[in-house]
Order: sequence, then C-alpha cells, then structure tokens
Amino acid sequence: MISLDVLATVLSVMSTVCWIMAQAPQQFENYKNKSTDGISPQFLVLWFFGDLTSFVGCYLTDQLPFQLYLSSYFLFNDVVLLYQFLHYGGRLRVHSLAAMLQLIWSRFVPVRAADPVASTKHTSIGTAVAWCCTFIYLASRIPQLVKNYHRKSVQGISPLLFAFALMGNLTYSLSIVCNAGALTPDTRAVFLKTELPYILGSSGTVLFDILYFYQRWLYVRPHTYMVLVEE
Repeated sequence: MISLDVLATVLSVMSTVCWIMAQAPQQFENYKNKSTDGISPQFLVLWFFGDLTSFVGCYLTDQLPFQLYLSSYFLFNDVVLLYQFLHYGGRLRVHSLAAMLQLIWSRFVPVRAADPVASTKHTSIGTAVAWCCTFIYLASRIPQLVKNYHRKSVQGISPLLFAFALMGNLTYSLSIVCNAGALTPDTRAVFLKTELPYILGSSGTVLFDILYFYQRWLYVRPHTYMVLVEE
C-alpha cells in the first residue's frame, strides 16, 4: 500500500506538471490570434495578485518547497500574459491596466500594519497575506465567467488553461492534505491551520473552473449545431 508521504510527493509532482503546462496554451492562443480580446483584464490582474500574495505568504510562513517554486513560476507566466495583453491591446490598455492595478493594490494590500510590533513578525504577516491571497484567488475567475456570460462565448480562451488549472489546484490541495496525514497528531493541527488558506484558495477555485467548462458546453454546442445544419 502506498504511504501518505509517497502519495503526497506524487500529487505535488502532478500539480507542478499541470501548472507548468497551464498558461502555455493560452499564451500560444494569444500569439496565434495576435489578440487577447477574449480574456478579462480583471481576471489577469486578480490572478497576478493572487500569485504574488501566494509567493509572499509561502516565503514568510515557510511553506513546502514545491509551493514556493510553483509560486515563482506562476509569477513569471502572469507577467508574460500581462505583456501580451498590453502588447496586443495598445496604449489605452496600459492606462486601464495601471488604474486597475492601483485599485486592487489599495484594496487588498495594506500600506502599513495596524500593529507596529506585530509587523515585525514574519509569520503573522505571512498568514495575513496568505488569507488575502485566498480571497483574491476565489474572486479571480468571476470577471472571466461574467465576460463569457455577457458575450455568450468562450472564444479566445484556451480550454487547456482551465483544464490544467483545475487539475493543478486539485492535486495541489490533495498533496497538502496527504502531507498533513503523514504527520503526528500533535503537529497535524498546527500544520493544517497554517495551510488552510492555501487549501481553500486552490480547492475553492476548482468550482469556478468547472463553471467555465459548463459555459463552454453551453456556448460552443449551439454554434457547432448551427454549422452542421448549414453544411
């Protein structure tokens, strides 16, 4: 029988592979179309801030190594997607994106800590940042789902982006849970308390990824049917 340690390692490797592959199809889709019109800018910005706060939270709270490595890689891919969004959209998008970044930064990232003494404690700050990351991740998919709903289309969005994201988030959460299961009862509760925002942030987005595939089924099917009838 496979031990929880081995299972956790396998799941973390699977999550890493999924996330390495996740954004590449969308980057290629943007390059092929020379357009990012199908992508919600709020989706990109929220995803970027989610990955940024995830990286900071992982670093300050000494999370598992694979979590820190993934966070770094996410940020690189986010920058590539943001560059494509600006490159194919022109100067107007630069101003709108800058305004959006400033708004989200002011809403989610405090200028100073409320307690000067507590601000020196990395773990406390890291925990606060981790929970901030969770809420950003949970909100990140909503703008894209709303955009798809209004235009009744998922054109311009690579399904592989959401497929790999769904599998990456699922295996990421399961890996953390398996790591917790391999610990002694005394340390398990503390570990899960520290990991809770990461578990909720990754597993919670799975529901939104499933909603994207429902939209794809809903909006692509009538179009396919119409094409077949015309032929």
